[in-house]
Amino acid sequence: MSYAETLMDQANGIWEHYYDHPFITQLVDGSLPRNKFRDYLVQDTLYLKEYTKVCAIAFVKAEDIAVMRYLYGIMQAVISDETQTHIAYLRDFGMSEADALAAPVKPPNRAYLDYMLRVAKEQDWLAGFISTTPCALSYYHVAQRAKAAAEAAGTLDGNYYRAWIDFYASPEYQAIYDSTVAFVDQQTAGITAQRQAQFSEIFQSASEHELAFWDMALAG
Repeated sequence: MSYAETLMDQANGIWEHYYDHPFITQLVDGSLPRNKFRDYLVQDTLYLKEYTKVCAIAFVKAEDIAVMRYLYGIMQAVISDETQTHIAYLRDFGMSEADALAAPVKPPNRAYLDYMLRVAKEQDWLAGFISTTPCALSYYHVAQRAKAAAEAAGTLDGNYYRAWIDFYASPEYQAIYDSTVAFVDQQTAGITAQRQAQFSEIFQSASEHELAFWDMALAG
């Protein structure tokens, strides 16, 4: 088992709550109230902006040019690709990206962002990056399970949320997932037990914040 897989396995007790979370199950069968999805999109747009800043802090702290190139690619993918799905949905709600970014950040989202930013600022670049990985990695697993469930139930075709499911379950997003796993494994090769404990704590804490984000999304 790779180190990235070990981190995910250690957090599995938290992640299992993502997969059967009512927000996701209602998204799968198409019954999720659209106003809740709109509010989720707004908060996630605000989240992705700060997520990119966390990667930017890691970029500034990194010394290895290969690491810098990788982090630059992550920032570019978030800003150029991931937000486009959000923008398309926001447009359907009569909102622009600017409208979403002008909205207030809800407390659970703020707590999540503050946690990642604090780790990025106070610890080294790799610790900061590790704090972002539960989001990037879990979305792939959530979407894969959501798509399989929707296909099995016959609720994928005509589902308003299909574009969201398809994006995070796409081969393109799988490439991001695979590269994240490979990058974590590469950068953590040979780390000490102390570093493993440090990264495990960060990954667990960020995973708990991710669950709080889904709870927030359901609450609307």
